[in-house]
Order: sequence, then structure tokens, then C-alpha cells
Amino acid sequence: GYLRLGLGAPLGPLASVAPFSAWRHLNAAAKPRVVVVGIGPVLGNAVLAAAGHLPSVDLWCVGELPLSTVPEALCQAIANTGTLICIEEHYAHGGMAGALLLELGRAGIAIKRLVHLCARGYPSGTYGSQEFHRQESGLDQQSLQRWFQELLV
Repeated sequence: GYLRLGLGAPLGPLASVAPFSAWRHLNAAAKPRVVVVGIGPVLGNAVLAAAGHLPSVDLWCVGELPLSTVPEALCQAIANTGTLICIEEHYAHGGMAGALLLELGRAGIAIKRLVHLCARGYPSGTYGSQEFHRQESGLDQQSLQRWFQELLV
């Protein structure tokens, strides 16, 4: 067996977070330009990175794998923006993004731009803290800020 308990950054810019469920809508943007779907404590970094852009970011948290039915509001937001950012600390193969894309394909939801930010393994060949590995995989707050800058400015 394997159990990893990760620490996430506080979700400071968000006023409140709904109780645990399979899908949580963390930030419902009035006029979203991008949709972010993530899983796990790395979403804390995403919230902090997107803080200056929250009016343009529709942010969702996956609470359970395998995925349950994708919420209609999420499908609509993706259809409207065409841009999806998936953030997870899993490897690309067999992760949350692959499962989500399968469900979106089955629903006929087209994505014009996909950004998948995920674990890259051990690029430097060294080991370290959770934050060290997030930096190596581009999942730290500064790396995520660059993605929001690129997509929203």
C-alpha cells in the first residue's frame, strides 16, 4: 500500500470552500476565460497563483477518483471558454486529466487549448521535499502564475 499526505497552501483569496464532495466549484467566474480543474493539495498553489485573475478563472476541485459524472456547469464553462488547465501531482498517464478528457469526449465537449500540469518524475535525478518536487514539475506557485499570465494577459 501507499499513502501520501500532502500539504496544500491556504485558499486565502477564496471566501469559503464548500464541504467535501466528488466535485467542488471553488470559484465561479462571472465571465470565465479559462477553466481550471485540479485534484489534491496542489490546488492551493493554483488559487494563490490565480489570485489576481479570479474574475476570469472558473476553478473546480475533483474530490474522488474514479470520476463521477462531470457537472453540467463544468461542461458548459469548458464549452464556452475552450481552454482547460488540468493540475495534478500525478503522472500524466493514468491521472485525473486523462479520465476527465475521456468523460468530456464522451459528452462531445470540444477543447481548443489544453494545458496539463502534472508530475514529471525526477528530472534532476534528486529527491527532496514536496515543494522541491512541485518546482521541478512546474506545480509551484510561481510556475502556475506564469501560466495564468500567458493565458489571461
